[in-house]
Amino acid sequence: LVTNWFSFERLDLLNKDTMLEKYSADYWAYAKTLADIMAEYRQNVVLLRPLDLTEFSRTEDEWAFDFSNFNRMVRLMRDTGCAEYIEGGHIGGRLPQNWEGHFVVKVPEKSSDGWALTDYNVNNKEARNFYTQFFPALIENLKENGWLDIYMQHIADEPIHSNKASYAEISEFVRRLIPGVKIVEACHSSDLDGSIDIWVPQLNFLKDDFAFYQDQQKKGKEVWFYTCLGPQGNFANRFIEQPLIKTRILHWINYRYGITGYLHWGLNHWRPHHNNPFTMTTDMNYAGNTLPGGDMNIVYPREGRLLSSIRLEAMRDGICDYELLKMLEAKDPEMAKKIAGKIVFNFDHYDLNILHFRKMRKEILEALSLQD
Repeated sequence: LVTNWFSFERLDLLNKDTMLEKYSADYWAYAKTLADIMAEYRQNVVLLRPLDLTEFSRTEDEWAFDFSNFNRMVRLMRDTGCAEYIEGGHIGGRLPQNWEGHFVVKVPEKSSDGWALTDYNVNNKEARNFYTQFFPALIENLKENGWLDIYMQHIADEPIHSNKASYAEISEFVRRLIPGVKIVEACHSSDLDGSIDIWVPQLNFLKDDFAFYQDQQKKGKEVWFYTCLGPQGNFANRFIEQPLIKTRILHWINYRYGITGYLHWGLNHWRPHHNNPFTMTTDMNYAGNTLPGGDMNIVYPREGRLLSSIRLEAMRDGICDYELLKMLEAKDPEMAKKIAGKIVFNFDHYDLNILHFRKMRKEILEALSLQD
C-alpha cells in the first residue's frame, strides 16, 4: 500500500498564476490530473479529509452535513485507480503549533468567509456535540456508498512521548463513534498500544522498536513505515541529493521486513513563496527544521499538467520490484527472502552497487520465467 499526500494550495502554478476556485470545473480537472499521476505511479491509498470536503449547516445544537463533494472526490480517485483505500484526514493537531504541544480537535465555526476550523479540547461541549453527530453521519454515508470497508481514520499527525496522553484521549473518544474503523497514524511513539490499528512509524523508529511492531502484527495490527525530512544519514529516503537506488530500495525494505505500506507527506507541497519549484527545492517547517531538497514534492508543475521526477520513476520501479518479490515468494519463498537479503542488510545498510542490484533483479525475472 502506497500513499503520497497531496495539496491543492498552489494551483496557480498550473493555471497561469490564477488561483482556482474550490469545486470549480478547473478544480475538479486538477483533481483528475493528480489522480492520473498517482495511479500511473502505483499509488493505491489516498488521503482525503472529510472536514475539508463537507458542507456544514447548523441550527442551535443540531448539525447537518452534505457529503456531495467528498463523495465526488472519492469516486474520482477510485475511478482513476489510485484509491483502493481511503485515509480519512486528520481531525486534530498540536496546540499551539508546537512540536511538544498537546493535541486538540478541529470544529467548524461560522465566519464571514464561511466555515473555519477552530481548535477545541476534545472534552469541550462544542467539540463533543459536533463529533457525536459528524462521525455517525460520515459512517452512514460511507455505508451507503459501499466504502466503509476501505476507509481508515487519522486522528493527529506524529504523536510523540510528550503528547501521547492527549492523542490517546482523542482516539478513545473517536473509537466509540466509529467502531470497526481502523485508526491509522504516522507516529514517533510506540507507547500507544490500544490507540492505533495501522502503525506508521518513521523508518528509524521502526528499526529501533522493530520487536514491538512485529508483536503488533502478531496481534493482527498492520504496520507500514514513512519517511519525510527524516531519517537521514545512511537511511533510504527520497531526497534529491541521494543516489536514486536508495529511493528504489525503500520498497525492498518493505519486502525484507514484512512491512505492508509506505507513506510520504510530499507529493506536491510546493510552498506559497516558491514561484519556481524547479529551483526552490528546500524550505523550513514550522518547528524550524530544514526540509532536505525534494522532501516537499516528487512531482513538478507545468501549465495544465504535472511532471514526474526521476525520483518518482525510481519509486515506481521499487514498487514493481516489491510486486515481483511477492510473485517470487508465491513460487519460491526462500529464494525471494535470500535475494531481498542480498540488497537490504539492515534498515539503514544496503548494497548500493548498481550492477549487483541489476543481477539480483534479473535472477527474480529468470526464476519467474521458468515453467513449473
